[in-house]
Amino acid sequence: MSTPIDAVRRPAASHLTSRRLAELGDELERQRCFRVTQLQGLSSAAAEPASSKDAARQQITHALTVAARSVLADIDAALDRLQIGTYGNCEHCGAAIPFEHLETLPMARLCMPCQFATETSR
Repeated sequence: MSTPIDAVRRPAASHLTSRRLAELGDELERQRCFRVTQLQGLSSAAAEPASSKDAARQQITHALTVAARSVLADIDAALDRLQIGTYGNCEHCGAAIPFEHLETLPMARLCMPCQFATETSR
């Protein structure tokens, strides 16, 4: 079985035409802008003085910030893969990730079988 390092040596998935790659790259950039704006808003909200009644709001803001940072990291990693030519290949087994899956979740780094195996082995 291949390792994530092996995936770096593979060319971008052949099922992704340059048009599809451009569309997916544009979507990743849109999602990146959204997350950066979201984080800026959450940062402003967290900076506001809080009373003891706002503890729940602070917890929600913190949870949203953690989630947004995680998604932003996934988006940046996908953009990096797009840049180096490995986007669209599973980082674990090297198989092509179907366009329909990338269209739904453009930052996907694993094919469905590897994603399933990862989630069920926890």
